[in-house]
Amino acid sequence: MQKYAYVSTFLFLFIVAQAPAKVWVVNANGTGNFTTLTSAINSAAGGDTIFVAPGGYVESPSATTKMLTVLGIGFSSNSTTTWSIILDSTLALGTGSVISGLELRGSASPLIKLSLNSHVEKCHIVANGKDGIHIAADSCAVRQNVLENIQSGGSSAIGVDIVGSYLGITILNNVITHFANDIYIGGNGDELVANNIILSSNTALNIQGSSFSGKVFSNIFEGSSYPTIVETAPSFYCAFNDFWSNQMNNIPFYFDVGSILTDPKFINYSSTTGYVYGTSNFHLAAGSPCIDDGEPNVGNNDRDGSRNDMGIYGGPYQFDDTGTPIYPCVITVIVSPYAAPLNGTITIKALGRIGQ
Repeated sequence: MQKYAYVSTFLFLFIVAQAPAKVWVVNANGTGNFTTLTSAINSAAGGDTIFVAPGGYVESPSATTKMLTVLGIGFSSNSTTTWSIILDSTLALGTGSVISGLELRGSASPLIKLSLNSHVEKCHIVANGKDGIHIAADSCAVRQNVLENIQSGGSSAIGVDIVGSYLGITILNNVITHFANDIYIGGNGDELVANNIILSSNTALNIQGSSFSGKVFSNIFEGSSYPTIVETAPSFYCAFNDFWSNQMNNIPFYFDVGSILTDPKFINYSSTTGYVYGTSNFHLAAGSPCIDDGEPNVGNNDRDGSRNDMGIYGGPYQFDDTGTPIYPCVITVIVSPYAAPLNGTITIKALGRIGQ
């Protein structure tokens, strides 16, 4: 559900003023500091924030070592909205960077590359037969995103690709669909893969490290055409997942705990149609076997304090349907009247979008 509110301009300006570094505005209509994200990245200094206003952008950014925060206003539930950034080259930022609230698509492979201690959240990432997110560093987070591959046929694309033995990587509360491998873990790390919905893939989770020590719990796996989980590691913590309607409905039974093979009862989803952006609704209907049936550790409880639900609305990082950051994002500014006599009054309001 989208949340709109009028927020006073001084609040947004206060946030900008308190930032330790500069905030740059990218707006395709020319009212910001830059008209392209690429030019903003080239001009910004490490520690700066780049806010991308709604609009259509075609970008070819060069990789940078700068630590940047790149923020959008979230993705729209309306698939006809053109708030997209088309990437002809990979968006690769420096250590400690944040990418949040953007709609990214294009021919780049991968679309995003994460550096040490970086994260991407609340983004809609649309790959066309290409990789979505590439990770080759420790302490990265991928959370509350929608990653989809829109190329039909035998694509070899990977949704989230982790190429080595890295530590502290978390993949939480994402929808990942239609990749050959939705998540590929190529080393002996300790990745946490929790509360995702992984749909219509060849293999949902491919773990190639022989001593993988991560945790996989509270996910819903649906529609895999090959083994849902491919793993070469000895037993690791794999528990309280729902494996539903997979052609090879395999659970690693020899060490799995508490998983089920049951229809999760989404509000609106058809395995025949598959994921439809702006239409599919992955909230759990009343009576769903996935409600209060996820990982029982109190640290993974839902935000209301109840036991973890399986799927994207469970746990402490509940999915946000709009992908909107938690601060007010100004979309339009309304000034009335535009002119006033001396000592007169001018009212300034900003139409903003506010997430969870």
